[in-house]
Amino acid sequence: MPFQIAKRRILPVMATLALTCFITATSGCGKSTPSDPARTHLGALASIYSQFRSQNRGQLPRNEADLRTFAEANGGPTMEQFGISDVDSLFVSERDNQPYTILFGRDAARYSGNSGSVIGYEKQGLDGQRVVGFSSGMAELVSEDDFLKMVPKP
Repeated sequence: MPFQIAKRRILPVMATLALTCFITATSGCGKSTPSDPARTHLGALASIYSQFRSQNRGQLPRNEADLRTFAEANGGPTMEQFGISDVDSLFVSERDNQPYTILFGRDAARYSGNSGSVIGYEKQGLDGQRVVGFSSGMAELVSEDDFLKMVPKP
């Protein structure tokens, strides 16, 4: 008899737990903007930029064509990891749907934040925040005020 009472109490709890696990596992399948800035296209681009630098003895890409050519030849695994199917979309923010501003050559060393030199950023951003990419291969979501401290004249 005590076993039947416990069974009646445990089954609803287990069903609720199973439903919660199912909803958690299947949520987020639709198209949405990433909440983690490191998972954005700029996060992938910063990683590829960093790879360019390490494979070219510290040299930065001179222009977008250099970075694009490198991404086409070497960026496949990184792009796949970030769920990016083509190089063209790598250069466009999925948050504000505009091409990123990417810094090349000496310009990349002009601005810095906590994660290294700024290598790129969203032109407009979303909701008063912008994703900023760094030479370390990381990307961060920063407030407009913090962005203007890093890049005073965007």
